[in-house]
Amino acid sequence: MKNTKQFILQQAKDSNWVEKTKAKHQNKDWLDLSFKIALKVLRYLRENKISQKELAEKLDFSPQYLSKLLRGKENLTLETICKLQTATSLILIEVPTYHTSTPYQPATAYSDDIHFGKSFTYSTSMQPSNSNLKEKWTFQDVPSDDLYLAV
Repeated sequence: MKNTKQFILQQAKDSNWVEKTKAKHQNKDWLDLSFKIALKVLRYLRENKISQKELAEKLDFSPQYLSKLLRGKENLTLETICKLQTATSLILIEVPTYHTSTPYQPATAYSDDIHFGKSFTYSTSMQPSNSNLKEKWTFQDVPSDDLYLAV
């Protein structure tokens, strides 16, 4: 039993699997996106009967670099993603546009308060809520459509 524990501990020291696992966990979001992008490009290549070498030439990448990208484990830059989108006519990343039903109204100052349209009010008056005089930000329920942030 003691030899088994020593063996396992020695193996853990010798390999860097713990660090790799931590790095994978920390980078999960971009790794998932990289994998999805790679999969989409690979599908495109297969459906259009295009080789990786042909796409690499079109992108002015080496075939080795494109192969590395298409493994889905590379942190892709926006530049690389844009090149892939242009060469394949695929939408790999899309940034949604913000739509609002009310037009933008610039802030207007009134004495010590700043009012942002109808939905948000920021009050600069200091009213400490406890004895150590720290600022405290709270949301208050208001019967109207307005949202007030009290300081």
